[in-house]
Amino acid sequence: MRDGYYVSAYLTQPGLPYLLDTWLRHNNNVSLWLKSGRDVRVVAYWPVERLSGWRRHGSGAADEAAVLGLVASLLSSVGVDIADVVEFWGTPGVGGDRYVDVTGYFGDVDLPPHSLAHIFSCALLDTDAAWSMPVLAMAVDGGPDSDSILAVKDHRCSFAGAYAESGSFTWFPVESPARLFTAARHRYGLREGTLMALATAASCDAGLGGLRDQALSALPFSGPAAGLLVHCERFLGELDQAAAGALARGRCAADDRFTPREQVISAVMKEIQRISLAVMERNVDRACQRFAIDPGQTALALAGGFALNCPTTSALMEKYKFRRLLAPPCVDDSGQSLGIALGVFYRRCGTGFSFRFPGPYLGHRDEDLAASLAGFEQYVASITPASPGQVVQDLQSGPVVWFDGRAELGPRALGHRSILADPTTLKSKDELNRLKQREWWRPVAPVIREEDCGDWFEAARPSPYMLETFLVRRDREQLVPAIAHLDRSARVQTLTRDQNPFLHDALSAFGHQAGVPLLCNTSLNDKGEPIIDTVAQAVNFCLRKALPVAYLNQQRVTFKNAHLFPATQPHPRTDQPFRRDPAQAARLARQLNPAGLDELYLHIWLRYPMLRRKFDPADPRSAHVLKKTVDTWLAMDRELDEGIRLWIRRAVGPNADRVVASASAG
Repeated sequence: MRDGYYVSAYLTQPGLPYLLDTWLRHNNNVSLWLKSGRDVRVVAYWPVERLSGWRRHGSGAADEAAVLGLVASLLSSVGVDIADVVEFWGTPGVGGDRYVDVTGYFGDVDLPPHSLAHIFSCALLDTDAAWSMPVLAMAVDGGPDSDSILAVKDHRCSFAGAYAESGSFTWFPVESPARLFTAARHRYGLREGTLMALATAASCDAGLGGLRDQALSALPFSGPAAGLLVHCERFLGELDQAAAGALARGRCAADDRFTPREQVISAVMKEIQRISLAVMERNVDRACQRFAIDPGQTALALAGGFALNCPTTSALMEKYKFRRLLAPPCVDDSGQSLGIALGVFYRRCGTGFSFRFPGPYLGHRDEDLAASLAGFEQYVASITPASPGQVVQDLQSGPVVWFDGRAELGPRALGHRSILADPTTLKSKDELNRLKQREWWRPVAPVIREEDCGDWFEAARPSPYMLETFLVRRDREQLVPAIAHLDRSARVQTLTRDQNPFLHDALSAFGHQAGVPLLCNTSLNDKGEPIIDTVAQAVNFCLRKALPVAYLNQQRVTFKNAHLFPATQPHPRTDQPFRRDPAQAARLARQLNPAGLDELYLHIWLRYPMLRRKFDPADPRSAHVLKKTVDTWLAMDRELDEGIRLWIRRAVGPNADRVVASASAG
């Protein structure tokens, strides 16, 4: 394998998704790699949502030229010319004749490449560990993208597990409870993290163990992901009804701080959390039995969106006593380009390459403070070098914005794009939730020096990416009320001085003066907005929220005249080339849909690999047969039909009911 630069891109393909204004992949991302002999290094990593401002970005561009232009601009920001790239992986249409389709590298494994990429993103996070100790890896999420499934010959399971010894992988299917959370998100209109928070915020517990046992014995937590959603939707309805009945009959203690509906949701999510843990324990037990695993000598590697479920991860680590946890900060689909690249290096080099994840700070760099503040002059009161003592004084007066160097990866702020606050008062939690327009009961996470973590949390381990929860020690709980949940748990980020010297010094100073070596740490973003990427976006946030102080690239910046700031929305980001242009859409319609198929059929074709293998909408004759096939599906009374209808009504909207009714009547 040649030395040089390589680009791994997990993007929605250009063309039809742009025409339909729909997503095939979400959390799009691009990464740049450099191979030099045995050494492999990730040079830069770009979550596309940080660029576009579209949370969980999944929109495609109009054509290959637009995508290539985006990638070229990203590479130029780190001084690399696109002509210097040896190969491009991950997204057809990115790289031209230098694009290499790597999905076939694992054609001998009957599991979706999406899930395999998740496995590689965690199992190979540190090759010294992966080559020297056994690794049990699991990719657990809501299901792979439809582009990924196209590469699978016999799609029987969406979720992958692997056991690796001395760098040799044995693959097997696993179960994933993530679809329960997907169903709950749709039913309650709350994101998964919010639902997990509500589960521990309210004290009501409906005691639905019978339904839990039913779910564990009857629900199919493996198999094609589309079918799983139907089963999970049905079960969630039963669980919701049972919880509401228990609350109405007084069979569970009411919590008057919450609305009746919030109490029902909390009771439901408690059960879903218990079911989820049981499913993951079942995965581990089966693997341990099959491979005679000694957890104390084995690393547990986790990826996929469900790996953001910190209580489950911590429970597995605590119960089985795994030797260590391997998980990147971007465990969700924002880590796909990481896994794609590591999978390629592994397939080509075997154990003959060396990689160690360098930490989360690989994103956009915005260091020219003077240029970034241009246009904000009338609102800047002072700019002075930061000092730890001044940081402590500012924190004791209220939350401060903390922007430092390159952006961190993943969905959680890790001290480079954060809002920090004093953990010793509940007022801090209330103020942070107000700033971010969140529910009052939402918890905030702590960041603590790694060397102090055991003094403040029970059974604590290094947790550099905020992927585990620990219990606050009982004798410390009253000292840090802003970061403790109802059950004393907290989602912890541990920090060493090598990882982040500036924030580590601030924690040391706060500990020295306040007696508490930790701080509240929440992501720097407004409601519905991805984490802020640039200084200008951070200043906009400060002025809209009337925050008087920000630490921007280790400079203390104070503000004035916030009441005169005209903006009421987040600072604009760069959403080109994804913004839909009517002329472009018309051109694509003529090119890709000459038969004029209703958009519904195109949506279904995109998401069902069995249709994509057989039909081409750009061919009028093939498009005609496609329409007849889909109409037949919609008219049939079977589970697949129910899954299609469920998806249509969510993804397409009012048009779906018309077409479904027409097809059924016909």
